[in-house]
Amino acid sequence: MTTTPTPSIGEHLDAPLSDRDRALVTEHLKAEQTRLLYRFSLVGYLAELMVTFLLGALLWDELGVRASLFVWFAIALALMIGRYVLYKVFIRRHALANELPRWQRYFMVGSMAMALLWGVMGSFLLPKTGPTQLPVMMLVALLTTGAVAYYAPHRSLFGAAALLSLLPMGIMTMGFGDRNGSLLGAAILILSGLLVIVHAKVHRALVDALSARLDNVLIAKRLEEERLHVERVNLALQQESSDRQKAEKAEGMALQKLKMHVERTPMGVVEWDMEFRATTWNPAAATIFGYSADQMLGHSATPSFRVNKKTSAWLQCGWSYCKAKVPRVLPLPTKHVGVP
Repeated sequence: MTTTPTPSIGEHLDAPLSDRDRALVTEHLKAEQTRLLYRFSLVGYLAELMVTFLLGALLWDELGVRASLFVWFAIALALMIGRYVLYKVFIRRHALANELPRWQRYFMVGSMAMALLWGVMGSFLLPKTGPTQLPVMMLVALLTTGAVAYYAPHRSLFGAAALLSLLPMGIMTMGFGDRNGSLLGAAILILSGLLVIVHAKVHRALVDALSARLDNVLIAKRLEEERLHVERVNLALQQESSDRQKAEKAEGMALQKLKMHVERTPMGVVEWDMEFRATTWNPAAATIFGYSADQMLGHSATPSFRVNKKTSAWLQCGWSYCKAKVPRVLPLPTKHVGVP
């Protein structure tokens, strides 16, 4: 019978990840990214609200003249409120892992809609001239720059949002026809590319941090499995030790009962070794043959007492079979009386 060696704790922890472990890590990583999207988004909502109020203050004089501006502000405020309500529902709901992809889609739809509104503000609604043009462009660019941080949990969301919010503004500015507009448009386009690169690095760093944390969770899980395994082994060993102690106790009690039976039985009990030396001589044997245990133990049993011819023949026959180690049933003598 061969036994498979049990790997040590160190070998178990250093073992490569199985497909099941990899799938578990990937699932937890995606789930944590979605949760972080919602948790980080609160900062983005506050930034968008503040920029919207600043834009309202800058464009206050044009609100009464340009109905499109009023419609933009109304849609923007409604979308902000809706996204904040979505955030609160998600935080209170404690969504399960299988529900998180759906919640991520909700978040992406809201983010893309808001980015599209900022793109409209920076392009079609952007003042062509005047002192408010540059501040509006700066606010939209700064807001998009800040999105690098709170869109970091998602790999491609920021790139799509920057494409919708900054690219139209850069193209529209370059189309103004003057030198300053062309420079501003080119700077915005370059900024968009740089922000996408920065976001990719921030996203990679965040994913690495999350992966390291999940690796620690996986190690802790393995340690817990090892602890449970050790506890099961200890319980098995304790049960085995308890069973062995019970068996030894039962064997001791059986031997004690047998010894009491041998000591108290009225039948003479004599045991001898292969040299026919007495090893057991109970009180009944002492009474029958007239020799005490001290006199007989360790001495040859044959010359120590005299028996009738039939009993002597039976003893000699039995002894010959014992020495030959041939098991056989011998006929008991009808009369076995020792003569001291």
